[in-house]
Amino acid sequence: MIGAIALTWLVMVAAAMASGVTATLDRDQVALGDTVTLTLHSSNGSISSPDLSPLHKDFQMLGQTRGATESWINGKAQSQYTLSITLRPLHAGALRIPALDVGGQRTSPLTLHVSDAPAQGVGHAGDPAFLEVTPSTTNPYVGQQIALDVKLYYAASMLDGNLTPPNVDHAQVQTLGRDQRYQTQRGGRTYGVIERHYAIIPQKAGTLNVTPIVFRGRTVDSSGMGDFFGTARTIGAQSKVIELHVRPRPAGAGNGPWLPARQVELNLSGLPASGKVQVGEPVTVTLQEGATGLPAELLPEPTLPDIPGADVYPDQTQDVSRNNGQWITGSRSRGFAIVPNRAGILKLPPITLRWWNTQTDREETAKIPAHILTVVAAAATSSSTGTASPAPASSAAASTPAPAGTTSKTPSVAVQKVPAARDTTWRWVALASGVLWLLSALAVAAWWWWRRGNAQRKRTVDADERGGRARTLRNAFLVAARSDDLDAAAHALLRWARAERPAIRHLQDLGAQLDDAAQVEAIARLQRSRYAVDGEASVARGSLAQAFRAGFAWRKASGGKTTSVLPPLYPPSR
Repeated sequence: MIGAIALTWLVMVAAAMASGVTATLDRDQVALGDTVTLTLHSSNGSISSPDLSPLHKDFQMLGQTRGATESWINGKAQSQYTLSITLRPLHAGALRIPALDVGGQRTSPLTLHVSDAPAQGVGHAGDPAFLEVTPSTTNPYVGQQIALDVKLYYAASMLDGNLTPPNVDHAQVQTLGRDQRYQTQRGGRTYGVIERHYAIIPQKAGTLNVTPIVFRGRTVDSSGMGDFFGTARTIGAQSKVIELHVRPRPAGAGNGPWLPARQVELNLSGLPASGKVQVGEPVTVTLQEGATGLPAELLPEPTLPDIPGADVYPDQTQDVSRNNGQWITGSRSRGFAIVPNRAGILKLPPITLRWWNTQTDREETAKIPAHILTVVAAAATSSSTGTASPAPASSAAASTPAPAGTTSKTPSVAVQKVPAARDTTWRWVALASGVLWLLSALAVAAWWWWRRGNAQRKRTVDADERGGRARTLRNAFLVAARSDDLDAAAHALLRWARAERPAIRHLQDLGAQLDDAAQVEAIARLQRSRYAVDGEASVARGSLAQAFRAGFAWRKASGGKTTSVLPPLYPPSR
C-alpha cells in the first residue's frame, strides 16, 4: 500500500515537472469575504501573462505579485519563478479553479470550498476595518424605497481606500446626500467612521440579493522595528449578502396608481381669500403632490376634477426630486387657470389621491376638501350705453358738395400742385441717399479701426478674465481650507489649479507639477487626512492654506518652459 502511494506521488511530481507550470492555493477552505492566494510556479523561465478570464465568474481579482528564487542542488543552480494572484470568492460553495493556460502549458484544476460569511459580515470590532450595513426593511413592496445605511469603521490613518456601492438586479440604486465622518469607540478602540446612505427601489417582486459591499484600503503599518517610517499595509472588509423579499402590489390597493410611500400630501394654493370671483376673470391655482419615499417621476400628473360653470386651462407640470440624506422626497406641481363662465355659485369638487402607507402597511387617502366660490357678473361698460360720436370734421368737409362755380377751377388747381409735390419728393430722396452714403463710409472706417485694435484688446480682456477667475477660485479655496470639510478643500484646490493648468485631473497630477516641497507635502498630508482618525486633519488644514496662500510654485522644464500635464493614458474608472 505504501509503495503504491509513493509510486502515485512520484508520477504526479514527474508530471508536474514535465509540464513546467503548477498551481497551488494557500488554503482550500475559506469563508465568504476572505481572500485566498493562487500561486503559479514555473521552473522553465519567468511566467508570461496567463489567461485568467476563467476566474472572473467566481472570483474578484485584487492584485498580482511576481517573485523569483534561486537555489543550488547537487552543485547545479535551479531557478523558480512565481506569480501570486489574490482572489476573493464571490459566492459560497465548492468553487472550481479550472486549468489555466500559461504560455501554452496548462495547470491542473483546483477546488476551493467557500462557506457562508459570519452573521455580521467579514470584520468586527477589534479588526483594523469592518462594515455595518443596515437596510430599513428586507420585506418591501415593489416600488418601495429601502434606505440602506453603510458604516465603515477603520482604526488607523489610511493612505487611500475604496468602498464599492451595492448592486441589486432589477432595482434602482441611488446614493443619498454626502458622506458623514466622525469617530467612535468600539471594544475600547477608537475608530473613524464614514457613513454613507443609499436608496434601493425594487422594480420586480420576488427575492433580490444586495451584493456584498467591499472596502479595500492601504494604511501605514509601523510595527516593523527596522522601518522608521513604516510600510504600507493593505486592509479590507466586506459585508454579507442581504436578501430582499419583495412583495407584489396588494390586491386591496385598488386600480389607481401604485404609490408605496412613507407619507403623501396634497396642497391647493391660489384661491382668493374673499371667496369671490368675476365672470370671465381667470383665477390661477396651483395643485401640488408631495411624497416621502417616492421620486417625482413616480407620482401621477396633478389634475383637477371637472368644475361645472368654469373652463379650466392647465399649465405644464413641474417635477422636483430631492433627498434629506436618507429618504427621497418627490414633488409634482401644476398650475391651472380657472375661468368662470356664468354668475352664481362655483363649486370646486374635493381632490383625492390614494396611496399605500409603508409604515402602517395599509391604504390611505390624501384629500383636499371642496371649495365654494361666489361668481359675480362682469361690470357693464360705458361704451355699450353711450351715444355715437360725431363724424370727424375732415370727413364731413370731404363729403360736402362743392359750391357752384368752383368745379371748373378744381382740376386746374390739382394739376398745378402735382409737379411741386413730385419735385419735393425727389429732393428728399437725393438728400437721404447722400446721408446713407456718408454713414456707410463712416461705418467702414470705424470697422477698420476696430479690427486693427481688436486683437490687442481681446488679449487684454482674456488675461484679465483669467486672472479674475483665478483670484476668485483662490479665495474659494482659502475659505474651504479653513472649514472642516477636507473633501471640499481638495475639490476647491483642483478647481483653482485647473484654471491655470486645465489638463490637471487629480491631486497626484497637481503634486507632480509642483516645484515646492511644502506644497507637495501639503497635498500628501491632505490625502492622508481624509481618512485620518486622529488630530492630523486640523494640522493638514493649516498647512494646506499656508502652503498655497501665495499661489502655485509650478515646476519648470528644461529651457524655461513649464511642463505639460497630459491626461492619463488609462484614466481611473469612476
